[in-house]
Amino acid sequence: MLMCLLQSDRRSHAASQRTRRIDGSSKVGIVTETTLRCVARSSKASSLSLFSKEKPMASEKCVICGHVGLEKTTSDVSRTFNRTTVSATIPMLQCPACEEGYYESADLSAFETAVTDELVRTGNVSGAAFRFVRKSVGITAQDFAALLGVTPGTISRWEQGHDDVDRAAWVVLGSMLHDKRAGRDDTRRTLEAAAHPTPMPTVVKVA
Repeated sequence: MLMCLLQSDRRSHAASQRTRRIDGSSKVGIVTETTLRCVARSSKASSLSLFSKEKPMASEKCVICGHVGLEKTTSDVSRTFNRTTVSATIPMLQCPACEEGYYESADLSAFETAVTDELVRTGNVSGAAFRFVRKSVGITAQDFAALLGVTPGTISRWEQGHDDVDRAAWVVLGSMLHDKRAGRDDTRRTLEAAAHPTPMPTVVKVA
């Protein structure tokens, strides 16, 4: 779980939909700089570089204090899984008057995508990582359990860290992630076919 030092809890639902929480939820609101001032709880960290087009938004008004003129800067964001922290520096617009920070949803999404790819690439298997990747794939625990032929409770025990994550299930999840990146659903269709096989005749001729 991402641990943060919350120095303030200022939020506004009047913010535009280009901002969203770093925890991946769909709730629209302000993502403050203090919300992302994260505690490093790991002895090793993997740093990722993200690139973003400049955003000419300096004339926008701060929804907290009303100051006109947000300054372009950057901010470090991170995600911690087990003993590994994955971090990146992303663009941020900051109000010079109250220091409120604003982030583009595209930049946060790019960060989460990079985190997911890094977890799968390195095989950093943990309950928290499994849940993060599953949500990135866009499949519910119940649906994924049905594809694997296990109970939703099994998925829950993996994600809560009560049981070790099944290695084969992790590989399947990684394959589904690669399919999603490529705009395919091959792995899911293969799992569905295995769960509900189509009867075949005694003799099958293939090209």
